[in-house]
Amino acid sequence: MFIFSDSRFNNGLLIPLMVLSLMQNTLTSTAVANPGDEEIKKEQESKTKTPAEEKLETIRQTLVSEALRAQARVKASAWLDESGALHENTRITSDVITTGSTATNKPNIPFVVNKIKPTTDKGSCNFFDPRYLRRAQIKVINGRSSLNLPNHELKNISYKISQLLKTGLQTNQNWLLNSPAAQTGSLYEKYLTSSSYEKADFAIELMVQTEEVFSHRLKRNHVVINLLYTIEDLRSKKIILSTNYPLPSPWAPPPLPVPRSGLAQIAYAIHEANMIGKFEVPTQKSYSTQFETAIINGVSTLINETNEAFLCKQITFTVREMRKNVIEINAGSKRGLKVGDQLLLIDSSLIPNHILEESALEKIALIEIDYVSANRAKASKVAGPNLGPVAKNSRSTITATPF
Repeated sequence: MFIFSDSRFNNGLLIPLMVLSLMQNTLTSTAVANPGDEEIKKEQESKTKTPAEEKLETIRQTLVSEALRAQARVKASAWLDESGALHENTRITSDVITTGSTATNKPNIPFVVNKIKPTTDKGSCNFFDPRYLRRAQIKVINGRSSLNLPNHELKNISYKISQLLKTGLQTNQNWLLNSPAAQTGSLYEKYLTSSSYEKADFAIELMVQTEEVFSHRLKRNHVVINLLYTIEDLRSKKIILSTNYPLPSPWAPPPLPVPRSGLAQIAYAIHEANMIGKFEVPTQKSYSTQFETAIINGVSTLINETNEAFLCKQITFTVREMRKNVIEINAGSKRGLKVGDQLLLIDSSLIPNHILEESALEKIALIEIDYVSANRAKASKVAGPNLGPVAKNSRSTITATPF
C-alpha cells in the first residue's frame, strides 16, 4: 500500500496508472515463478482445436516428413533492386510424386521418346486411394495391313488386344475409360461437346503397328506386330509413360524341310518357280500358339508398367467453382465420391512437389463432401485457410485430392 503525500500524485489520472504498473509487475513475477503456465496454455489451445483441424495438422506433418525422406532439388537465386536491397528466391522441388522422365535419366544418353518411364522411388504413396477412379480416354489404332496380314485379320487382333487391355486396367487399377471426343466441324459443335462432365485427365493410346522383317526360315519377308503404348497427361500436355512390346507373326511357321523323292522335289521346284513375284495368301484358320502367348505376355507387361507409373501419382479432382464456403467439384459418384468423404483442397502448383517451400503449408485445406451426383459434387471447408474464390470453369491450380 503506497501513500503519496505530495498533491501532484493525488490527482485522478496518475493514481490508476501506478496501480496498473503494480498489477503488471505482479503478473510478470508470477509468470517467472510459474514457468509451466506456458505449457498449460499450449495444452489448452490444442484442446480447443476441432478433430478436423487436428487431422489437417497431422496430414501436413506427414507430407513434410515424406518430402524430407525423398530426393529434392534446390534452386536459389538472388538479385538487387534499384534501391540496393537484396532479394532471394529459393525453389525446392521434392520427388514425392512420380513424374515422367527418361528411363536412364543420364546427361550423356539422349532423350528417346519411346522410352519414358517413371524413375521416382516407391517410398511415398499416400496420395493413392483405391476407392477413387481415374478418368482416361483410350484409343486403339491399327497399322498398315498387307496381303500377309489382311485388314480384317488386323482388326480382329487389335480388338482382342484392346479388350484385354481395358479389362486389365480396370481390374488392376480403378480406371474409368471413355472413348476420345469426336472431332468437331464448327465452333458450335465444339461448344456442345466441351462439357466437363465426361472430360478425361489422361489419354491412353495403343497402336498395333505392323512391321516387315526377313525370316531365314521362310527365306522371305514376313509381317510381325509391335505394340506402341503411350499415356499422356491432358492437363500438363506431358508424356507419363511411353514404351513398346514386340509380337511375333500371327501365323505359325512352316514345317522344317524334309528329304523328298525325285518327283516331289521336281514338283516343289516348279511350285517355287511359279510363286516368283507373287504373294502367298495365308490359309491358316487360327493364330499360332506362340502368338497367342505373346499377346497375353505383352498386354500384361503394359498393364504392369501402367501400374508402376500411377502407383504414387495422386488422384486429383478439378474444382469447377468455389465461392465463399461452397466448393463444386468436377467429379461424382462415377469416380467413387460419397457424401461424408473428406478430401484435401490444395494448390497443385505447390503441393506436394514444393511442400518444403515457405508458406506452402498454408495452401492446404480440408473439405467434406455434402452433395454428390453422377458427375458433380459439392463440398464445404471444415479446416484450414480459405483458398478461394475460384471462377467458374477457370484454369485454376486449386484441386481436390484424397489422402
